Amino acid sequence: MTFSDLQDRVNKFAALELPGQPQEMHLDTNFLVGDLWRAVQAGVATYDEATKTIDRLKAENDALPRLCPQPKKRTPNMTLTERRAEFIYDAARLAATHAKAPIVPVPWAEREQPFKDQFLEVIEKQCGPERSSSPEELHQSWMDAYFAMGWIYGEVHDPLLRRHPDLVPYDKLGKLEQDKDSVFVALCEIARLWIYNPEGYSDP
Repeated sequence: MTFSDLQDRVNKFAALELPGQPQEMHLDTNFLVGDLWRAVQAGVATYDEATKTIDRLKAENDALPRLCPQPKKRTPNMTLTERRAEFIYDAARLAATHAKAPIVPVPWAEREQPFKDQFLEVIEKQCGPERSSSPEELHQSWMDAYFAMGWIYGEVHDPLLRRHPDLVPYDKLGKLEQDKDSVFVALCEIARLWIYNPEGYSDP
């Protein structure tokens, strides 16, 4: 029985006159039915409100992944060099963003594999005994790696055409780009000293 069916039956009962039934009894019955009907209406209103609240909460819950995206899970099988490399890259990218550098690298997850491979080699060297503390020397190393990957100089940074305006000698760089090389040296040292395998942990 639907809500409208129930309402229709109540209305019909209220208009019903039973032969031989005292008027007072009929009125009392109508009052009782009226009270029950109001109780039903209140219950239906409460149910409707509860349904709306549930729907709203479901919608808010569905929106949570968009409003508060969960951090990406890191693979548990990263080597020490991979952990250091990702830290250095992400931190350098953040520094470039807040320093208002003219070029900010794309996130690590979006970098092409050839770049990641050469970057891992650089980080392994920078965290070892043959590390360099010279921003100028590291800039030259960076240029050599980019040339090997097919990049050339271009006034406008264009990853698709592999053009980069920083493929120039160190002394031709702007101050912000020179700062980026110095930040890289510092981040490598931080990673070397404070990102390591805890006791009992070994690389996969």
